[in-house]
Amino acid sequence: MAGKILAEVKTDVRVRWAETDAAGIVYHGSYVVYLEVGRREFFRTYAPGWRHWEEAILLPMVSITCAFKTPAYYDEVLTVVVALHSIGRSSFSFTYRILKDNQVLCCRARSKHVVVDKNTFRPIPVPEWMLNLVERGK
Repeated sequence: MAGKILAEVKTDVRVRWAETDAAGIVYHGSYVVYLEVGRREFFRTYAPGWRHWEEAILLPMVSITCAFKTPAYYDEVLTVVVALHSIGRSSFSFTYRILKDNQVLCCRARSKHVVVDKNTFRPIPVPEWMLNLVERGK
């Protein structure tokens, strides 16, 4: 996951009982939900009017990897750190860290998304606001 971070957002989530197994440990599939919460916060922060542009484009996830490091438990507050990591012509990648106590790494992940036209489902160029993040980061 080395490389330059173009933009980053942090948000907290509290582990709910439904997200754990019988031992109160966060079920591995729940981490994908936490990643989604982080991505939504990223878009709220860096893409003003993101709800409007979602009417014309979709951002399907085409790949995801997760490495689980330390278990998280029911009622713990986790910090989801989402970073825009790379941008291609019609795709982009996020990297993630999920921490407890703001320092203990529970999960490290990466997802790749393709920008597609909502009607045709064909790839289109990444949005202008995302390319502007690259320019600001130089």
